[in-house]
Amino acid sequence: MEVVGVHVARAVAQSGETVIRVVFDGKDGASVIVDLANIVHPEDDPKAIERAKNVLIETARYKTALNDYDAQSNGNFDEISIAAISDGNEDQMYIYEYRDGEGSTQTPPSRMPSLKAAREEALRSAVDLLGDLTESGEVASGWLVRVRGEGGEFLFAIDADEAEAARRSGK
Repeated sequence: MEVVGVHVARAVAQSGETVIRVVFDGKDGASVIVDLANIVHPEDDPKAIERAKNVLIETARYKTALNDYDAQSNGNFDEISIAAISDGNEDQMYIYEYRDGEGSTQTPPSRMPSLKAAREEALRSAVDLLGDLTESGEVASGWLVRVRGEGGEFLFAIDADEAEAARRSGK
């Protein structure tokens, strides 16, 4: 999600507790809301945005699903697909690494039914990432998604050329 706006305000959580609410608005109309509890000053906390970013980073690193929906999801909450199917064989764990500007972001291990399914998911993600890069005016080159085994060993990468070819073919 490309963040185009951030809003900080005082709010009341479902528990009735006063929180600082940080809303990250995306270019595509999506929003991510982080409620920060245990606030010292009920006025807008100047460090709230940084604290909310840290919460999101820690959430992304969380190693287990928070609920059944997350456990069955492939990370694209508009689509429940590959991660929810199995061919009856023992599923394998894969770690996806996404290019993020000059750095990269690794996801917690994801259970996939096969290496082929892991590759299909990586290719789908690379096509999505390619679209995001193109929209923001960046030139995509080199790897976009790398996939590692559960132990961290490199398995394969999807580069910008492969993602572009898949996008053009409609995969």
